[in-house]
Amino acid sequence: MATPLIIVIIFILLSSASLPYVITRSNSDIFMDLYTATNGASWSRSDNWFVSSDPCIPPQWYGIYCDDDDQQSVTKIDLAHMDLDGTIPASLGEMVNLTQLTLFGNPKLRGTLPPELGSLINLVIFTTPINDLEGSIPSSYCNWNLLEIFETYQNRFSGSLPECGGNWTNMRSFRLFYNQYQGMLPSSISNWTKLGHFDLSGNLFDGTMPSFSSINSLDFFYLSSNKFVGPPPDAYLYNPFLVEYWIGGNLFQSPFPSSSLCGANLTRIKAWELSQLPNMNGTLPVCLGNFPTLEQLWLDGGVFEGTIPASYSNLINMKIFTLQSNNHIYGSIP
Repeated sequence: MATPLIIVIIFILLSSASLPYVITRSNSDIFMDLYTATNGASWSRSDNWFVSSDPCIPPQWYGIYCDDDDQQSVTKIDLAHMDLDGTIPASLGEMVNLTQLTLFGNPKLRGTLPPELGSLINLVIFTTPINDLEGSIPSSYCNWNLLEIFETYQNRFSGSLPECGGNWTNMRSFRLFYNQYQGMLPSSISNWTKLGHFDLSGNLFDGTMPSFSSINSLDFFYLSSNKFVGPPPDAYLYNPFLVEYWIGGNLFQSPFPSSSLCGANLTRIKAWELSQLPNMNGTLPVCLGNFPTLEQLWLDGGVFEGTIPASYSNLINMKIFTLQSNNHIYGSIP
């Protein structure tokens, strides 16, 4: 029969085995992993790194920030534009108090995103743009229930987005443009009611769009140059503070729902783009003339027909108006 001490030890071991990533080492050890994995000797800045025994002990290590009340907790890593050269170490997943991980602007930062980072359950900001990263977004990142900003633009990421259910409902900025992501968008995006900036331009996404009827905080909406089909997204109906709406270069079916646009209350709209939509025909949306704040109207490369609506003469702030390669548009400019 096992003694009580042995039973306790076995229980502890089994409990630890269920954790996604077990914390076993010091902050300095983890940062040594990062320094080594990304050729720290070539960084543009490494002020005070390893001068003290811990990054939370003065002097402050460059780009590392700690909790004011808990001087052993690293809460923010900001190594933007630091010439990191190498890969992201999995051991960063041990920093469970981290709320921000910023690694953008390091063109030699390569490899894939470690699934172990899914243990960073307090993460609010994750930004890795303008690097040379590849692969897909690990499903373990769905553990980031507090996430508000997720930006991976201008890398070589691919694959489909994970279906995170209701776990990313605090999302405010989601920018993935200029990658090779593909597949249909998760339906759970409809639950991101705080979403403000949404940019998927320049990828390979396809399928129909999820509903945006429960989101009313959008200001920037970019879908250009993908393979989306079905009706164009009606995000403009529910977001009165929308500033830019770009959906060109897709396979949305026609016609554009002009009647619904007439019901939109867009008080800040500045840019509207319906270019390169080979499956969208019909007449130009008359009610675009209801938005005098418009400064850019991109309608080139489409198959619109008829005349330019007289209502467009109301667009007194217009700076860019393009209709190139619309062979079925005729008549005079109002």
